[in-house]
Amino acid sequence: MKKETKQINDYSEEEVKMLNQLHIAEYNALTMRHTYLITLQYGMISIAIVFLTFIGSIWNKLDLSIYIWTTFFGVQLFALVVISNIYEINNLILYMENDLRNQIMNVFENNRNSTSTISKFDFWKFEYYQSRGRNAFISRYLELILLAILLIIFLIIVVYFYPLKSKFDYIAFGVNLSLLVVISINALKINKVRNLYTGGNKKLK
Repeated sequence: MKKETKQINDYSEEEVKMLNQLHIAEYNALTMRHTYLITLQYGMISIAIVFLTFIGSIWNKLDLSIYIWTTFFGVQLFALVVISNIYEINNLILYMENDLRNQIMNVFENNRNSTSTISKFDFWKFEYYQSRGRNAFISRYLELILLAILLIIFLIIVVYFYPLKSKFDYIAFGVNLSLLVVISINALKINKVRNLYTGGNKKLK
């Protein structure tokens, strides 16, 4: 026997309150996760400073090719972790702004006991407040600008060591190129996700 699914408009007023409490609990869990990701972001800055300090102290002890390719690899690895982290942060915001907000409003609008006049843009306005400052070119396309800088540095290194002579140069070239491709993909994903929720927040005006 097929079990009937209970529709939102079949819930009592008390059940509606409980359902919204669950949505709010999910919101709190997501904001906590958001906080952890930001903390990780600042922790990565400390690691980068330690790495650059260490690499700066041994520049005259390594072959120039090994030194430059290794340093660039470290910088790209740091950029990859940071950009992946930024993507997760923006993806959380997109879910809260588009999906979770709509789920809460769906409970209000489709319940027979609800006479609420609450609009889905009457709450959680901070992201809209933040997004108003993202219209500037630099803040809106920061990841793509950083990607362009990495690409320019990579091309300068390749031109400087061209033609590649050692086996290490070929391996370093391949590894760094692969990292650059992955960073490029993540940077484009961030820009797409950010545009999705900042575009939606313009309705809050």
